[in-house]
Amino acid sequence: MSSPSKKNRLWIWFFVFVVVASIALAGFMIWFNLRLQLTSEKLEEARALWREHGPKDYLLTVTKKFGKEGSADTFKIKVRAGRVMEVRMNGELLRNHVTDDVFPPGDDRLQYYSMDRMFVDIERFLEKDAKEGQKNYNVALFDERTGAIRRYVRSERASRMHVEEEAMVEPLAP
Repeated sequence: MSSPSKKNRLWIWFFVFVVVASIALAGFMIWFNLRLQLTSEKLEEARALWREHGPKDYLLTVTKKFGKEGSADTFKIKVRAGRVMEVRMNGELLRNHVTDDVFPPGDDRLQYYSMDRMFVDIERFLEKDAKEGQKNYNVALFDERTGAIRRYVRSERASRMHVEEEAMVEPLAP
């Protein structure tokens, strides 16, 4: 009489490996994504670096895109002694939408376009998320030397709003 042949169960171990590897990879991706998320502490650290090492005279170029498929607007902002003197949107001087007049250099309404104001806006988003208990996607990259915001991305789950901003600071001679 012949003995029954041994069944090959190697395929079971293959599927066990695939399931365990998938769970480990998903866990790693969640951990990595959470590590990238912007916190108030990271933002304040970059802001302090900007206050200490950021130039007072600079040209700030910000490319802002609303929506994942949306078109981008480019802002060129000239700052002297920490005060915004001129803003150009897509090459055109920024104008008052009511009177169609160009804003005069240093006008208070131009101050919404500085690097300092970008920090304030991001801080408000983080505070709003914390107050409402929202877990929105906020990621920022900062210049290691000056603390300047280089890239900021925000996606809101509820409203499906998505904003991407890329910024470049070029120091100007005083």
